[in-house]
Amino acid sequence: MQVKSIVSTVILLGVVALSPAVNTNPATASSSNRPYCTATSNQGYTWWTWTVNSVEKACFTAFTKVLNNGQSVDKAEWGDYKVNGLNKGKLTCKQGSKNVTGTGSTVFENGLNMGKTLGWGSCRMKITN
Repeated sequence: MQVKSIVSTVILLGVVALSPAVNTNPATASSSNRPYCTATSNQGYTWWTWTVNSVEKACFTAFTKVLNNGQSVDKAEWGDYKVNGLNKGKLTCKQGSKNVTGTGSTVFENGLNMGKTLGWGSCRMKITN
């Protein structure tokens, strides 16, 4: 089972790294956008990262946190968000989905708080701007 999880994660990381839709240019402090990655397992462990300078690093961090908790990465979302602008996102959990907004990185904090308040699990966020 663990081998299957690791193989699936390696394949998913490869897709992230090779996908033409992923901007692989590192974000800089002066950039108006910043990368993020949210990963979750069907067993309930979730990790969101939005403070690093590339999608690859964000997903490596999120995937590693889930795997190190002994669970597989079953779903993930990644992309970039506006550092200083209004972000719109979709919080998707086992129990359902909700729209979330926030300025800069607060969109992620708002999504985490919404999922926790609703008692939802296995949540991930997709910025939909």
